[in-house]
Amino acid sequence: VGAYALGLGFLGAAGYVTFVLWRDLLHNLPVLGGAAAAFVVVMDWHLTWAAVSGMETTLFVFLSVLLVTVSVERRPPWVGGLLAGLLFVTRPEGTLLGALCWVYGVTSELPVGSPAGAIPGWGDRDAHAVRFSAAFGVGLLLPILPYLAFNVATSGTFLPNTYYAKVAVYGRD
Repeated sequence: VGAYALGLGFLGAAGYVTFVLWRDLLHNLPVLGGAAAAFVVVMDWHLTWAAVSGMETTLFVFLSVLLVTVSVERRPPWVGGLLAGLLFVTRPEGTLLGALCWVYGVTSELPVGSPAGAIPGWGDRDAHAVRFSAAFGVGLLLPILPYLAFNVATSGTFLPNTYYAKVAVYGRD
């Protein structure tokens, strides 16, 4: 029952965050479009099946949409890093989305009212990239370091036991 509740809860949360993302990206279009987008996410049969499967799929979808939303809304970089770290811990392939959101944050326009460079010989853009990367990295490491420490303590390696089980099944050495 707990797994069902979490799966369905994360599916509903993914629908809500999809609505928020729609609103942020397409604020000139009617709110009904955001509601339709959220409805599509919540009613997609793949996701409804996954929500009651007991797997981490809906958590991954929720964190993915939330990470993109936080990036678009230009929230503090450590928040994006934290979500990217949680995405990695949930499913390692989330690293790609985290990297894309980091690139977006580093290369996007400077936030309004951002402080001047303050790094000798560096322009505002370079200083922004350094500050953004440092804050993003701190947030990223918060969930990843305990995850790696747990893996080392339980299996003696940085990778979880499930990785080695999959390698054995697919016959890779």
